[in-house]
Amino acid sequence: MERFCLDCGSKITGRADRKFCSDACRINYHNSRRKHDEYFVRLINKQLKRNRDILEKHYRAKRIYVPVNQLHLEGFREKYHTHTATNG
Repeated sequence: MERFCLDCGSKITGRADRKFCSDACRINYHNSRRKHDEYFVRLINKQLKRNRDILEKHYRAKRIYVPVNQLHLEGFREKYHTHTATNG
């Protein structure tokens, strides 16, 4: 059975459980996977910060009721939040 490197696709010889032809390919493969994951984490953190800034703006203005439509127009996305707190 022929095996091929997960990063560059070249043929692998040696141990049966090898997945990469060299350390460079192994490092490159894992770095590119991590970079992809970090991109999505960065997007989510950006949206969480935007949501927090929008809510903080309304809180500082002492607005008791803010229509959800208004929050959405300002870029608030309900899907991204870390916790919920209510007064009363």
